[in-house]
Amino acid sequence: MKEVLEKIFEAHPGKSTMTINGKCSDCGCSVTVVVESTSGGYGLLGGILDTTSSENFSITCLDCYKSHHDISKRYASNAASTQ
Repeated sequence: MKEVLEKIFEAHPGKSTMTINGKCSDCGCSVTVVVESTSGGYGLLGGILDTTSSENFSITCLDCYKSHHDISKRYASNAASTQ
């Protein structure tokens, strides 16, 4: 996902914040995700972005993400896979 966000920001030099509007890939509701470029990467507010290919992404609203993903288990499995 980082590579996709880098391409988006490279296409809009000088911008540190981008607003991405779309439909949730699960429920189809309208979602607005604010992406901010930070010194450590990117911050997201309003939804989840996930890569579908090297140049495309899908959007998931926070309600669908919360209902389909147990966040504590997701972070635990990510931490275990990086060790």
